[in-house]
Amino acid sequence: SQSRYSRVGLINPPATTWTTRTSGTTTALNKVSFGSAGYIAAGVGGIAKTSTDGITWSQAYLGTSTDITALRYSVGTKAFYATTGGYLGSSTDGVHFETKNPCVGLRNATTRVGNPLTYGATLLAAGPNGNLLTSTDGNNWITQQSGLSIDIRGIAYGNGVYLACGDSGTLITSTRFLLPYRDWE
Repeated sequence: SQSRYSRVGLINPPATTWTTRTSGTTTALNKVSFGSAGYIAAGVGGIAKTSTDGITWSQAYLGTSTDITALRYSVGTKAFYATTGGYLGSSTDGVHFETKNPCVGLRNATTRVGNPLTYGATLLAAGPNGNLLTSTDGNNWITQQSGLSIDIRGIAYGNGVYLACGDSGTLITSTRFLLPYRDWE
């Protein structure tokens, strides 16, 4: 089973003092991101809160009532992206999200999969049965297959390489994921 403390980030200097802040909701918030518009926290039932300083929080509007499974900020498009089963939304202000289409590849996704997002030269949303959505601008999305039939559960981008992980201990990489290429190994 997965520990609720399994995602760890390194902070230098270490964050040794934490202050409780009031979010204005008692609903679980399970994703958080930071971008040019400030912070956004999202979670169960599509609830989302936004803040410019991390102290005072107000309502954000995701346009979905399902649990948010991924929340990321893309420096390239200067926008936040939120996903859940079949939903992909974006926002440049961190408050109002607009549904992006097509989400055909993720329509049958479950919140268990997570539909993660990443960025590099290409934005990438992933889900069940190897389905991938790619975009170079955050507005126009193309459905692709990774060549796998497993659920893709996590994606990262760094040092010019995309890395995806999924069921049965699967790890795949790609050094380019610009359309129309499919170069997963």
